[in-house]
Amino acid sequence: MSKAFTKEDVDPPERPGRVRSASGLPPGATNYITPAGRKKLEGELAKLRRSSQDHAERIAEIHFFQPIKQGGVESGVAVVVENAAPETPRMVVYAASYRLTLKGLDRGKWEVNIVAEADAPLVAVDAVVRGVQRRSGDVDDAARLDGDEIRTILETLATNGRPVA
Repeated sequence: MSKAFTKEDVDPPERPGRVRSASGLPPGATNYITPAGRKKLEGELAKLRRSSQDHAERIAEIHFFQPIKQGGVESGVAVVVENAAPETPRMVVYAASYRLTLKGLDRGKWEVNIVAEADAPLVAVDAVVRGVQRRSGDVDDAARLDGDEIRTILETLATNGRPVA
């Protein structure tokens, strides 16, 4: 960088340290949630976590296909396989798809669709995955995660809010 564009004699301004209250709100902010409201919200959150954990226990595997970026939109497809019931070898096969707008007025808009497509034994799932791969024109195999890998990722997300690298 040219010396003409730098100011060597000026120190950068110091940032004042922010002091937060015990509630985590900035000083002077009003806390509108009551202790009873907080307890109810925490209860609802715990119920949602239990529900999603129960559902995650039934996932047998997910097959992720390469996303496609075209015309300012990214779209992707996955095949989700779930145990129909613990006492049966039958699986419910879901088609999951998403569409993310990357450009334009709707930039950042997500559309997600999950539909139960079939009830089949686990051995039939590979045929379904190959069919999706053939129809999508994807030359690479779908990335496959088994149920344990998915539960580990979901647990990590629930704990730190960030996916596993």
